[in-house]
Amino acid sequence: MGGYLDQARCLQENPQFFTGTVPESFPPLLSVVTTLAKVGRVASGPGSPDGYHSAMGSLAIEAHGETVLRGDRVVLTPLTTGDLDELVRIGLDPRIWEWSPFPIQTKDDIRGYVSTALEERAEGRSLPFVTRHRESGSAIGCTRFGNIALRDLRAEIGWTWVAPEHWRTGANAEAKLLMLNFAFETLGLRRVEFKTDERNVRSRTAIEALGATFEGTLRKHMITEGGGVRNSVYYSILDEEWPETKEHLQARRASAPG
Repeated sequence: MGGYLDQARCLQENPQFFTGTVPESFPPLLSVVTTLAKVGRVASGPGSPDGYHSAMGSLAIEAHGETVLRGDRVVLTPLTTGDLDELVRIGLDPRIWEWSPFPIQTKDDIRGYVSTALEERAEGRSLPFVTRHRESGSAIGCTRFGNIALRDLRAEIGWTWVAPEHWRTGANAEAKLLMLNFAFETLGLRRVEFKTDERNVRSRTAIEALGATFEGTLRKHMITEGGGVRNSVYYSILDEEWPETKEHLQARRASAPG
């Protein structure tokens, strides 16, 4: 990430790159970068408009790398390599991976899942969490922000899995509420998107229950591990839709069993 840090120097030396052009939604992110610059975390080097945005995004994700999101039923904690054994104990049920293009079958597969997520976090492209049962503290699954494009004020929520014994308990719905609230009210995003296999009825139903808008199908979007072809369906929630969606999800949480 050193290249991003070097490029962030433009915050100090080239204010014309963002003066008068930073969207109103940027202040939360801009404050993160400015704060880091003030405490000496930005190295010297050439700046550019693209460098500014890349640096801003990478530093913003780094700054939120220890974020914990707390709800009534679940707590989302930052994913670490120390979570591996706990995830292995709950994550090898084949029902979890029925529609995954790259199914998880072994401890090494989960190790790869964790490694990829952490590499993407270091690059500012992902913010992964372990989903934990609030009362027991035990891991019940994983989720993350991915395909983060802070220059465009958008990100995807996905790579989500939950142990089957916690399906239909309201845990995943609350996790999404916590993540969406963080996306729109802390990161200042304008768009959060979701995608899934068009045949995955359970996932599609869950996304639609959030209040996300169906946007269409990307045909022959992915080649799966076994050589099959997957069509992906896309959904999104926009910032202007968030207040109403938030009310809906809060009411849903209040009425959920447990």
